[in-house]
Amino acid sequence: MALITCPECGKEISDKVRTCPHCGYPLTNDTQPEQSAPTPQQVEVVSVKVDPKKSKKIIIGVVTAVVLIAVCALVMVMVNRQNKAATRAEYIENLTLARSTMLDGGAKAESLCNLTKSVWYNTIYEESDSKTDAYTKNGYSGEFNDDFNTSLSNLYSDSSTKNTVAKIKDNQKEVAKIMRDLQNPPDDLASCFTTVEAMYDVYSDFTSLAISPSGNLRSYSDNFSAYDNDFMRLYDKLDTQIPGK
Repeated sequence: MALITCPECGKEISDKVRTCPHCGYPLTNDTQPEQSAPTPQQVEVVSVKVDPKKSKKIIIGVVTAVVLIAVCALVMVMVNRQNKAATRAEYIENLTLARSTMLDGGAKAESLCNLTKSVWYNTIYEESDSKTDAYTKNGYSGEFNDDFNTSLSNLYSDSSTKNTVAKIKDNQKEVAKIMRDLQNPPDDLASCFTTVEAMYDVYSDFTSLAISPSGNLRSYSDNFSAYDNDFMRLYDKLDTQIPGK
């Protein structure tokens, strides 16, 4: 409850009464004088004391946290870049390995196909050759075999040919493993994968033809020539596409 001044008699009265108890003057909300704003002396000033040392520690802590977050983010970016670079370098190595390994198998296939074609041709046309006579001629009579299949059978049952076939098959397995590692290439090496994949398809047909000849002499020779040319074309193309590390 606060005290106010009666507008009629000027005496102090309660702000809760409806009429002045001294003079009977009726009091309403409109007649009650407005309360004056508290003076500066009436206002209790509350001051908060801040410990400078504590404030400094808080600032240092915040700054340290921000720096640590920034450093962690930078480290993650650097690690990610290094991982991508390492992955890319490894992919390039596998591309080079696939190319050289297929070339090794292709060279063996080419050599065996050339010998097979010569044995096949020399049997049919009865051509003597020091490299093929052991397969095309009867060992007892010295005459040419009547059937070229006999000559091819002699060739592929020879220990040297068996050894070559075994090496080609091992090469096929090695290449297949490398090709599995070449799946999902980096974006900038997608064209390299397209070429090496096409090269692998030709390589597979080429080495299979060397291991298991089929068809007639004309179709065999045509396939051999096509595989050989396509293989070397793709080999050279891949060489121009593989970037340096």
